[in-house]
This record gives sequence, C-alpha cells and structure tokens, in this order.
Amino acid sequence: MDRFLLILCTAVYLACPHTRAQTARENRNAMQDSGIQSFFDAQAAKHPEKLYLHLNQPYYGAGDTMWFKAYLTDAVSHKPDTLPAGEYTLRAYTGWMLNFEPAFFFRRNINVGNTRSDRIRTDVTYTSAQAIVRFADADGRPIRDAEADYKLFD
Repeated sequence: MDRFLLILCTAVYLACPHTRAQTARENRNAMQDSGIQSFFDAQAAKHPEKLYLHLNQPYYGAGDTMWFKAYLTDAVSHKPDTLPAGEYTLRAYTGWMLNFEPAFFFRRNINVGNTRSDRIRTDVTYTSAQAIVRFADADGRPIRDAEADYKLFD
C-alpha cells in the first residue's frame, strides 16, 4: 500500500510540472483588479465599536436588583466614543425570549441631542427636590441677566 501511494504521488508530481502557487504580488494584483482590496481597505479604515457593561456587583442572588452602566468605546484604541445626535433604540431581551415574537422585547427610543457649546459651560447640581443649572462663559465666569429656555422630560 505504501509503495502504491509513493508511485501515485510521484506520477502526479511528474504529470504537473507547470503548476505553481500564486505569489503574494500576483495575489495582491488580483485582489486590486477585482475591487476586493478596496473593500478590505474600507473595512480597515473603520474603527469597530466595543460595548462594555459596568455592573454594580460581581454576584447576584434571586430577587436582587442589577444596576449597570454601558460604555461605548473604540475597539482599537479603547478610548470612549460619543454618540452623535440622533435617535437610538434600546432593546433588552433574554435568550429564551428569542424563541418568541419580538413584540415582547423591552424597547425604548432614546433621543440624543447635542447640547455642547464652546461658548457656554453648564453645571448641573441635583438635590432631592430640584435641579440647579448654572451657566458660565468659556472662562468660567457666570452669565448674568440672560434668558434661557428649558424643557422638562420624564
């Protein structure tokens, strides 16, 4: 059997003297010609996002309340990322719930606005009964005798 396998491999080797593998340069040229390289270049230019959840404790018992905070980061540099202004959807469900209709998933639309300004700084202090908002200019001096509009949301 070993002799037969050796003869077969030798015959295949001698019958195909002109076969060779593609070189790295030929492979790169073929990818560029077909547009595949531009796809991979575009994907490499994008920085993937990574989402972390910070939990309030490492262990939970039945009936415990779980609190968490979510962080969106750049997956390459691990620096915090910010969401641009827009409307986002928060969905939550369990693995078991995936067996059923998505109508039973928790879903809430969240509006993210752009309240940043280079000219005005805000400082918000919360008490048990109120929120105190202080406005200052870029140098930190309080802004006086100016009108401000506000909206309250649930």
